[in-house]
Amino acid sequence: MESRKIGMRFKDTVQSLKNTERRKVGVIGGLTAVVVVLAAVSFLALGNEDTILTVEYAGGEKGVTLDDLMEMERTSVVTLDPHLDEEILYEGVSFQTIEDELGTASDSVKVIGRDGYNKTIDSQHFEIGIIVAYLADGELISDGKGGPIKL
Repeated sequence: MESRKIGMRFKDTVQSLKNTERRKVGVIGGLTAVVVVLAAVSFLALGNEDTILTVEYAGGEKGVTLDDLMEMERTSVVTLDPHLDEEILYEGVSFQTIEDELGTASDSVKVIGRDGYNKTIDSQHFEIGIIVAYLADGELISDGKGGPIKL
């Protein structure tokens, strides 16, 4: 009789553990879905107000959002991406257009990405095809691929 009670308690304990594991998997799966949704929402909201590029020039500095860039004249360049080792069609805004649109006429400009990456470019090099790209092969450049912009 005692061994039967122990057997029943063991079955109850095993069933309880199974139910607990199911709840854990459900919670983890639910949390993963929430994280994915939040990441997507924050990426989609990025273009509205967040400064993704700061342009410093002799007269001061100006912040630029993704929406600002998308409203400027677009140009494209096909190049081999050394990090991805593949040819990619990048679309974005030339430095000459940025200078014209923002009124940043200067001998050189320093561009600073939101990640801190920066580059100073002499204005005589604006015409060689350097762009601030926000599209790669027709899609917005994600943070995971070096985005939201690339030089």
